[in-house]
Amino acid sequence: MAGLGRTRISLPSQFFASFSFDRKFTICLSSSSSSSGVAFFGSVSYMMLPGIDVSKSLIYTPLTINPATGGTKISIVNPYTMMQTSIYGAVVRAFMKELSQVLRVTLVKPFGACFDLNSFTSTRVGPGVPQIDLVLQSSNVIWTMFRANSIVQAKESVLCLGFVDGGLSPRTSIVIGGHQL
Repeated sequence: MAGLGRTRISLPSQFFASFSFDRKFTICLSSSSSSSGVAFFGSVSYMMLPGIDVSKSLIYTPLTINPATGGTKISIVNPYTMMQTSIYGAVVRAFMKELSQVLRVTLVKPFGACFDLNSFTSTRVGPGVPQIDLVLQSSNVIWTMFRANSIVQAKESVLCLGFVDGGLSPRTSIVIGGHQL
């Protein structure tokens, strides 16, 4: 377990202070229990495969403190992304529209959109699920969530959109959960 917050005792803060790193970090958590995630600290090359520096394709998003309600937060405590009710509803409707040809099944709590696994088209990386794009601080900064990060196998032969309704008046409008990281 590693604290990634803003406090002086957080892992990034200790690295930045001890090793004079730039105050940047990159994290990619695996949604699979059989493979590891990765974290990089500072402004360094992120060599994932021989000769491939993935840091060249990353877009920087500043982490700021939200002084009021609303906004977006990243949480590895919450397993799934939680969205304020109206945002959640819009995302679910758009996702279901994209999957209008896929058989819907009885909902599995806490999810609001569930589908029959066997009715998806097949791709080389799994079921044919649309990507989800979140626009961050500008239209040039988009967080794309691909198949493995947007869906959850909730039961045998049941895939659900891995987002949940956060209620009408949450303190933070969108909380990105661990499954989506």
